Amino acid sequence: MGHQDYEEPVNRLLTLGDPDGPGATGRSRKWADYSALGIGEADVPELIRMACDARPFQEPNPCWWGPVHAWRALGQLKAQAATEPLVEYLNRLSKWNHDWGLEEIPDVLEMIGPSAVPALARAIVDQRNEIWARAAGCTALKKIALAYPETRANIISVLADQVGRARYNDPTLNGIFISPLIRLNATEAAEQIRHAYEIGMVDEQTVGSLNEVLEEIKLTPEQRRARARERYGDDLIDAPAEEGT
Repeated sequence: MGHQDYEEPVNRLLTLGDPDGPGATGRSRKWADYSALGIGEADVPELIRMACDARPFQEPNPCWWGPVHAWRALGQLKAQAATEPLVEYLNRLSKWNHDWGLEEIPDVLEMIGPSAVPALARAIVDQRNEIWARAAGCTALKKIALAYPETRANIISVLADQVGRARYNDPTLNGIFISPLIRLNATEAAEQIRHAYEIGMVDEQTVGSLNEVLEEIKLTPEQRRARARERYGDDLIDAPAEEGT
Protein backbone atom coordinates (compact mmCIF):
# COMPACT_ATOMS: atom_id res chain seq x y z
CA MET A 1 0.00 0.00 0.00
CA GLY A 2 1.82 3.09 -1.20
CA HIS A 3 1.13 6.80 -1.20
CA GLN A 4 0.07 6.82 -4.86
CA ASP A 5 -2.36 3.91 -4.71
CA TYR A 6 -5.53 6.00 -4.45
CA GLU A 7 -7.05 9.09 -5.98
CA GLU A 8 -7.09 12.38 -4.12
CA PRO A 9 -8.37 13.34 -1.62
CA VAL A 10 -8.68 9.73 -0.35
CA ASN A 11 -4.93 9.28 -0.84
CA ARG A 12 -4.35 11.78 1.97
CA LEU A 13 -5.66 9.25 4.48
CA LEU A 14 -2.45 7.26 4.02
CA THR A 15 -0.45 10.10 5.60
CA LEU A 16 -2.54 10.63 8.76
CA GLY A 17 -1.00 7.87 10.88
CA ASP A 18 -2.48 6.47 14.08
CA PRO A 19 -6.14 7.60 14.18
CA ASP A 20 -6.05 8.05 17.94
CA GLY A 21 -2.70 9.79 18.14
CA PRO A 22 0.70 8.71 19.50
CA GLY A 23 0.61 6.80 22.74
CA ALA A 24 -3.16 6.29 22.66
CA THR A 25 -4.60 3.34 24.54
CA GLY A 26 -7.79 1.81 23.17
CA ARG A 27 -9.91 3.15 20.35
CA SER A 28 -11.18 6.71 20.58
CA ARG A 29 -14.75 7.76 19.87
CA LYS A 30 -13.43 11.15 18.75
CA TRP A 31 -12.93 10.50 15.07
CA ALA A 32 -11.46 13.04 12.69
CA ASP A 33 -13.85 15.06 10.53
CA TYR A 34 -12.96 13.62 7.14
CA SER A 35 -15.13 16.11 5.29
CA ALA A 36 -12.54 18.70 6.33
CA LEU A 37 -10.14 16.90 3.98
CA GLY A 38 -12.57 17.39 1.12
CA ILE A 39 -13.85 13.82 1.26
CA GLY A 40 -17.47 13.39 0.19
CA GLU A 41 -20.00 11.12 -1.48
CA ALA A 42 -18.08 11.04 -4.76
CA ASP A 43 -15.15 9.38 -2.94
CA VAL A 44 -17.12 6.39 -1.62
CA PRO A 45 -15.77 3.89 -4.21
CA GLU A 46 -12.16 4.81 -3.40
CA LEU A 47 -12.89 4.74 0.33
CA ILE A 48 -14.34 1.24 0.02
CA ARG A 49 -11.27 0.12 -1.90
CA MET A 50 -8.96 1.49 0.81
CA ALA A 51 -11.09 0.30 3.73
CA CYS A 52 -10.99 -3.27 2.45
CA ASP A 53 -7.24 -3.17 1.88
CA ALA A 54 -6.26 -3.48 5.53
CA ARG A 55 -3.50 -5.95 6.29
CA PRO A 56 -2.01 -7.32 9.51
CA PHE A 57 0.01 -4.52 11.10
CA GLN A 58 3.67 -5.38 10.60
CA GLU A 59 5.53 -2.12 10.83
CA PRO A 60 5.08 1.44 12.20
CA ASN A 61 4.13 3.04 8.90
CA PRO A 62 1.37 5.69 8.51
CA CYS A 63 0.07 3.83 5.45
CA TRP A 64 -1.11 0.95 7.59
CA TRP A 65 -3.67 3.24 9.23
CA GLY A 66 -5.26 4.33 5.96
CA PRO A 67 -8.00 1.65 6.00
CA VAL A 68 -9.07 2.64 9.51
CA HIS A 69 -9.50 6.24 8.41
CA ALA A 70 -11.30 5.03 5.29
CA TRP A 71 -13.92 2.97 7.09
CA ARG A 72 -14.45 5.78 9.60
CA ALA A 73 -15.04 8.16 6.70
CA LEU A 74 -17.54 5.70 5.20
CA GLY A 75 -19.41 5.68 8.48
CA GLN A 76 -19.54 9.46 8.61
CA LEU A 77 -20.90 9.48 5.06
CA LYS A 78 -23.47 6.78 5.95
CA ALA A 79 -22.34 5.09 2.75
CA GLN A 80 -24.84 2.30 2.08
CA ALA A 81 -22.70 1.05 -0.81
CA ALA A 82 -20.04 0.08 1.72
CA THR A 83 -22.26 -2.35 3.63
CA GLU A 84 -21.71 -5.53 1.62
CA PRO A 85 -17.94 -5.01 1.17
CA LEU A 86 -17.40 -4.30 4.87
CA VAL A 87 -19.54 -7.23 6.01
CA GLU A 88 -17.66 -9.59 3.69
CA TYR A 89 -14.36 -8.07 4.80
CA LEU A 90 -14.96 -9.12 8.40
CA ASN A 91 -13.95 -12.65 7.40
CA ARG A 92 -10.45 -11.59 6.44
CA LEU A 93 -10.12 -9.50 9.58
CA SER A 94 -11.17 -12.54 11.62
CA LYS A 95 -8.53 -14.73 9.98
CA TRP A 96 -5.89 -12.12 10.81
CA ASN A 97 -7.12 -11.60 14.40
CA HIS A 98 -7.44 -7.94 13.43
CA ASP A 99 -9.14 -6.82 16.65
CA TRP A 100 -9.25 -3.15 15.68
CA GLY A 101 -11.34 -3.86 12.59
CA LEU A 102 -13.56 -6.46 14.26
CA GLU A 103 -14.38 -4.03 17.06
CA GLU A 104 -14.76 -0.86 15.00
CA ILE A 105 -16.50 -1.91 11.79
CA PRO A 106 -19.69 -2.68 13.78
CA ASP A 107 -19.64 1.01 14.78
CA VAL A 108 -19.34 1.96 11.12
CA LEU A 109 -22.26 -0.29 10.18
CA GLU A 110 -24.31 1.24 12.98
CA MET A 111 -23.63 4.67 11.46
CA ILE A 112 -24.73 3.41 8.04
CA GLY A 113 -27.95 2.36 9.74
CA PRO A 114 -30.96 0.11 9.07
CA SER A 115 -30.03 -0.49 5.44
CA ALA A 116 -27.16 -2.66 6.74
CA VAL A 117 -29.48 -5.11 8.49
CA PRO A 118 -30.23 -7.49 5.56
CA ALA A 119 -26.54 -8.03 4.72
CA LEU A 120 -25.68 -8.56 8.38
CA ALA A 121 -28.56 -10.98 8.88
CA ARG A 122 -27.35 -13.06 5.95
CA ALA A 123 -23.76 -12.99 7.19
CA ILE A 124 -24.37 -14.15 10.75
CA VAL A 125 -26.33 -17.24 9.62
CA ASP A 126 -23.86 -18.24 6.92
CA GLN A 127 -21.86 -21.15 8.34
CA ARG A 128 -19.10 -20.55 5.82
CA ASN A 129 -18.19 -17.32 7.60
CA GLU A 130 -15.56 -17.09 10.33
CA ILE A 131 -16.96 -17.31 13.86
CA TRP A 132 -15.52 -13.94 14.95
CA ALA A 133 -16.78 -12.31 11.77
CA ARG A 134 -20.23 -13.60 12.67
CA ALA A 135 -19.73 -12.28 16.21
CA ALA A 136 -18.88 -8.83 14.85
CA GLY A 137 -22.03 -9.02 12.73
CA CYS A 138 -24.09 -9.74 15.84
CA THR A 139 -22.53 -6.75 17.57
CA ALA A 140 -23.41 -4.54 14.61
CA LEU A 141 -27.02 -5.76 14.63
CA LYS A 142 -27.29 -5.05 18.36
CA LYS A 143 -25.91 -1.54 17.88
CA ILE A 144 -28.34 -0.83 15.04
CA ALA A 145 -31.30 -2.12 17.08
CA LEU A 146 -30.34 0.18 19.96
CA ALA A 147 -29.83 3.20 17.69
CA TYR A 148 -32.90 2.58 15.51
CA PRO A 149 -35.73 1.12 17.64
CA GLU A 150 -37.84 0.41 14.57
CA THR A 151 -35.37 -2.35 13.66
CA ARG A 152 -35.44 -4.03 17.08
CA ALA A 153 -38.21 -6.58 16.44
CA ASN A 154 -36.70 -7.76 13.16
CA ILE A 155 -33.18 -8.05 14.60
CA ILE A 156 -34.40 -9.95 17.66
CA SER A 157 -36.28 -12.33 15.36
CA VAL A 158 -33.11 -13.01 13.34
CA LEU A 159 -31.02 -13.68 16.45
CA ALA A 160 -33.69 -15.70 18.26
CA ASP A 161 -34.17 -17.89 15.20
CA GLN A 162 -30.49 -18.82 15.30
CA VAL A 163 -30.65 -19.57 19.02
CA GLY A 164 -33.64 -21.78 18.24
CA ARG A 165 -31.40 -23.74 15.88
CA ALA A 166 -28.80 -24.20 18.62
CA ARG A 167 -28.19 -27.90 17.99
CA TYR A 168 -26.74 -27.03 14.58
CA ASN A 169 -24.39 -24.33 15.91
CA ASP A 170 -21.13 -24.29 17.82
CA PRO A 171 -21.84 -23.69 21.56
CA THR A 172 -19.61 -20.61 21.50
CA LEU A 173 -21.58 -19.23 18.59
CA ASN A 174 -24.86 -19.81 20.44
CA GLY A 175 -23.46 -17.74 23.29
CA ILE A 176 -22.57 -15.04 20.78
CA PHE A 177 -26.14 -15.04 19.44
CA ILE A 178 -27.58 -14.83 22.95
CA SER A 179 -25.36 -11.93 24.10
CA PRO A 180 -27.05 -9.18 22.03
CA LEU A 181 -30.48 -10.54 23.00
CA ILE A 182 -29.55 -9.80 26.62
CA ARG A 183 -28.61 -6.20 25.81
CA LEU A 184 -31.83 -5.77 23.79
CA ASN A 185 -33.92 -7.03 26.73
CA ALA A 186 -35.37 -9.62 24.37
CA THR A 187 -37.54 -11.46 26.88
CA GLU A 188 -39.55 -12.71 23.91
CA ALA A 189 -36.57 -14.95 23.05
CA ALA A 190 -36.52 -16.63 26.48
CA GLU A 191 -38.02 -19.90 25.18
CA GLN A 192 -35.32 -20.34 22.52
CA ILE A 193 -32.60 -19.41 25.01
CA ARG A 194 -33.87 -21.87 27.60
CA HIS A 195 -34.03 -24.66 25.01
CA ALA A 196 -30.45 -24.01 23.88
CA TYR A 197 -29.23 -24.40 27.45
CA GLU A 198 -31.37 -27.47 28.12
CA ILE A 199 -29.77 -29.36 25.23
CA GLY A 200 -26.30 -28.35 26.42
CA MET A 201 -25.43 -26.23 23.39
CA VAL A 202 -24.38 -22.95 25.05
CA ASP A 203 -20.84 -22.15 26.14
CA GLU A 204 -21.43 -20.58 29.56
CA GLN A 205 -17.97 -19.00 29.53
CA THR A 206 -19.15 -16.92 26.58
CA VAL A 207 -22.41 -15.64 28.02
CA GLY A 208 -23.02 -17.03 31.52
CA SER A 209 -25.44 -19.55 32.99
CA LEU A 210 -29.11 -19.79 32.08
CA ASN A 211 -30.15 -18.20 35.37
CA GLU A 212 -27.70 -15.33 34.85
CA VAL A 213 -28.96 -14.74 31.31
CA LEU A 214 -32.64 -14.81 32.30
CA GLU A 215 -31.91 -12.36 35.12
CA GLU A 216 -29.75 -10.05 33.01
CA ILE A 217 -32.16 -9.91 30.10
CA LYS A 218 -34.71 -8.10 32.27
CA LEU A 219 -32.37 -5.33 33.48
CA THR A 220 -32.94 -1.72 32.52
CA PRO A 221 -29.96 0.29 31.21
CA GLU A 222 -29.75 2.00 34.60
CA GLN A 223 -29.65 -1.34 36.43
CA ARG A 224 -27.03 -2.61 33.99
CA ARG A 225 -24.85 0.44 34.65
CA ALA A 226 -25.23 -0.05 38.40
CA ARG A 227 -24.12 -3.66 38.04
CA ALA A 228 -21.14 -2.52 35.97
CA ARG A 229 -20.13 -0.11 38.74
CA GLU A 230 -20.28 -2.96 41.24
CA ARG A 231 -17.97 -5.02 39.02
CA TYR A 232 -15.55 -2.34 37.83
CA GLY A 233 -15.89 0.57 40.26
CA ASP A 234 -16.95 4.13 39.53
CA ASP A 235 -14.37 4.53 36.76
CA LEU A 236 -15.84 2.58 33.83
CA ILE A 237 -13.25 3.73 31.29
CA ASP A 238 -11.56 0.35 31.25
CA ALA A 239 -14.75 -1.70 31.69
CA PRO A 240 -16.18 -3.58 28.73
CA ALA A 241 -18.33 -1.24 26.62
CA GLU A 242 -21.38 -3.44 27.02
CA GLU A 243 -21.26 -3.15 30.77
CA GLY A 244 -21.14 0.60 30.78
CA THR A 245 -23.97 1.26 28.34
